Amino acid sequence: MAPSAWAQSSYPELRALIGARFLTVLASGIAGGILGMELGRRRLSSGLMPAAWVVLALGVSLYFASLSLRQTAADWPRYEKWALFWDSRDRAVRDARAEGIMDMEVVEIDHIVPRVGELQPDDNFWYSNCAEDCYDVRSLPASRDQWPSPDSLAWKYDHFPAPA
Repeated sequence: MAPSAWAQSSYPELRALIGARFLTVLASGIAGGILGMELGRRRLSSGLMPAAWVVLALGVSLYFASLSLRQTAADWPRYEKWALFWDSRDRAVRDARAEGIMDMEVVEIDHIVPRVGELQPDDNFWYSNCAEDCYDVRSLPASRDQWPSPDSLAWKYDHFPAPA
């Protein structure tokens, strides 16, 4: 991964980073174990240095947790709207299937969650085939015809139909 990341500034898919992530977690675990054994060997009351390590470790942990929390909080409204729209579409498909409709067209939702598949206009697309099996229908193509502009993300996530 290093040549493509450094030379071309193109990072691989997350699944290609599994090995690197495993090594990072393993190294962090080993470092934490060494730090824990070192702190266990020295008593916290025997000086200021071990207490400083504990404070440093807690500070670093809280810092990275706050970064993650900040990003999650910023994306929360968008994901919430996406979930409401997805639930609305899911309910419509289930209701149509309950009425015996085996071929239906639904609205294609934008990919706001990275690398999560979505139904496509092509009825032979693998994700659409999985959804057809899940809902037990013959065909479930998706269309963007119901959106005024396929490039308008702001419109889509501010003016979607409310769930029934």
